[in-house]
Order: sequence, then C-alpha cells, then structure tokens
Amino acid sequence: MNVRVYPWASCAVRNRGPLTAVLEPWAGEYTLQPGKAFEIVATGDLKYPLEIEVVEDRLVVYAFDSAGAMLTIFADGKELTTSE
Repeated sequence: MNVRVYPWASCAVRNRGPLTAVLEPWAGEYTLQPGKAFEIVATGDLKYPLEIEVVEDRLVVYAFDSAGAMLTIFADGKELTTSE
C-alpha cells in the first residue's frame, strides 16, 4: 500500500499589520492579514526538510533542491493567490 503524506504547517498572524509570506524558490509573495489563520501545504518530491525563516513582517518558506515540489498557502480553506 502506498501512502502519500503532505507536510503542512498551520500558523496565525499575530502582527499589528499584514505579514508577507514568500514561497521559495518560486518567489511568490502573499499578503497575510493580521488575526487570520493560514496553512502552508507542501506536495511533491521533498528531498530535504522545509526551511522556515521569520524576520519582522516577513515569513519565507524554502523547498530548495526538491524537484517537483510545490508549496501552497490556504486561508479559510481557499488557496491564496500571489499579491500584486
């Protein structure tokens, strides 16, 4: 039996202002509003653990060297689109 596991992290924004989330290596930027919860889901071939860096109002999630890996951010059960 093959079982596929999708690593994910659940977070809440506790800042006074919005938090910018960046998914690397794609460099997609997402604006996360204060008081909201969100999930980051990793799918695909993850050779190495995800790396998470938080600096002031910026959250960066790295999935380097993982061919076919994809990171997605959800809020309220809906996939977020990148900020413009």
